[in-house]
Amino acid sequence: MSTKSDKKIVFKVLLIENEGEESKIVEKEFAVILPTLKIQLEANKVRSKTFHRLLKEGVMLRDELDKALKERDMWNTEKETEFNRLKAEVLEGEYALSQGGIKLSEARSIAIKMKKNREEMINLLTSRSELDSQTCEGQADQDRFNYLFVNCLVYNDEVNTPYFKGGLAEYLENSDDPVAVKAASEFYYLISNTMVYT
Repeated sequence: MSTKSDKKIVFKVLLIENEGEESKIVEKEFAVILPTLKIQLEANKVRSKTFHRLLKEGVMLRDELDKALKERDMWNTEKETEFNRLKAEVLEGEYALSQGGIKLSEARSIAIKMKKNREEMINLLTSRSELDSQTCEGQADQDRFNYLFVNCLVYNDEVNTPYFKGGLAEYLENSDDPVAVKAASEFYYLISNTMVYT
């Protein structure tokens, strides 16, 4: 279960604690918080350094990936047009639902159509997204996200004590940690609804 405010999402995770020879399951409370301006600026520096390092190493740019995908007919004008059509329909549905004043049956129909459109969009983008994550921009964006995440995952206490006291290096060594796994999706949800993520 999670609770959300404009600046924080609080969530609980069941953990196993070992005390001597005994183990017990305890529920602990954590939070992801919005990054401060200072953390955002530092994350942008991390992204920039990663991007320039990868560019020097010859890693492909997104534009080069787009060209290669089009040459191999893995992404073409028809797929892009279809994606944009689906996206427009989803946005229209969101707008219609946010305005209200429609019958429940119509709202349900709009929501079902939006769900189907989103699934089709995901199917169209799956292979493209996997390849995009290997570009300079994709890897730089991931490093930026990781920096933001590590600095915004905290214990839900009075002072927001960082969960990964060893910073980014500790997180990268323990990215499958159950708290980190739960927190990453909560953090993405928090920043995607409150920040412009560039």
